[in-house]
Amino acid sequence: IVTSHNALDHDCLHQTLPKSITSHHRSSVIQHNDITHRQVFYSNSECIAVWCKTGRWSTLQAAVYLVSSSVGFGKSATMLTISVAAAHAILLPAVAVGGLAVVGAPLLFLKKSQEKWEKTTMKLTGEFWARAPPEVFVEAIEYWGGLRVG
Repeated sequence: IVTSHNALDHDCLHQTLPKSITSHHRSSVIQHNDITHRQVFYSNSECIAVWCKTGRWSTLQAAVYLVSSSVGFGKSATMLTISVAAAHAILLPAVAVGGLAVVGAPLLFLKKSQEKWEKTTMKLTGEFWARAPPEVFVEAIEYWGGLRVG
């Protein structure tokens, strides 16, 4: 059962669920219209696929985009700060604060996204196990107990 989540945790991406649990996850997530609406950072088709296969709600594409945006903005802010420092040193503090805001905004958005992903993971997981038929529990015990593979 999922208890924690990090969108950039590569170990979680390699831990897939057995086929029968994946199938039951798929059936379960279809019933959640409130969760499966499209929103690029919080709820998209990748989130659904990742949750069905791993039991974690996240989108690696959005996480990578936000981190790379922050890095790109950091480069631009650095160049702007150097240019302003050379031409108008008095404006340097204002430009530096603006640069920090531009660089920090995508990272703050990523943190908020991860919090929403965690909340959705816990909600879906709790509801899944509350409604799971007995054969899913047997499959989970066999799989996670090492009694059967895949």
